[in-house]
Amino acid sequence: MSRRIGRATSKLPYPFSQSGRGLLPHRRHHWCCRDASLPAWPNTRLGGGLGALAIAGGLWFTLQVLVPPVTYGPFPYHLTLTTPSGALLPLARFRGRPFVVNLWATWCGPCQRELPMLDAAATRNRDVPILLADQGEAPAIVTGFLTREGVGVSNVALDPARGLSQAFEVAGYPATAFVAADGTIVQLQLGELSRAALADGIDMARKHR
Repeated sequence: MSRRIGRATSKLPYPFSQSGRGLLPHRRHHWCCRDASLPAWPNTRLGGGLGALAIAGGLWFTLQVLVPPVTYGPFPYHLTLTTPSGALLPLARFRGRPFVVNLWATWCGPCQRELPMLDAAATRNRDVPILLADQGEAPAIVTGFLTREGVGVSNVALDPARGLSQAFEVAGYPATAFVAADGTIVQLQLGELSRAALADGIDMARKHR
């Protein structure tokens, strides 16, 4: 990608985690679910006992020296999502303020676990909006899931074309982008969020200059 501005807080190589949707490398030790309809991350697992461990160890130290910090940005404000009721939701409405966007899907176990926490945080912290953007699912599926789980629709958007997944170059969920007021994606976390990680990301987005 050519749009590289903000800085991440983690380094390669990524660990891999197993889920029903496949293997996905991610930046922190949380479970991720890969979407098989999106381009897969390369599978870099090494086999072969002690020899593989030695190779992996050498690769780790080499990457620490050679691989520059991961960078992101700017945010794709040109995209337009929809609300669960079908109204257009242009992402340009978030220009000029820090915000959070979480990519999720109803079939994703980690997404299901973190969604109530994110929805509660979004309702509580109106100064930093948190948008819960479902990726690629029909409105009826999403609204049915939200009703069963007791999650409100006010913070939820639908991204049927998975435009945000493509813009962020992620192939699995959940994925959470913390965006500064100037549009820089200051952190992109793949995997389930804790309350502490959410607070840290929001603080980073607020303080970015």
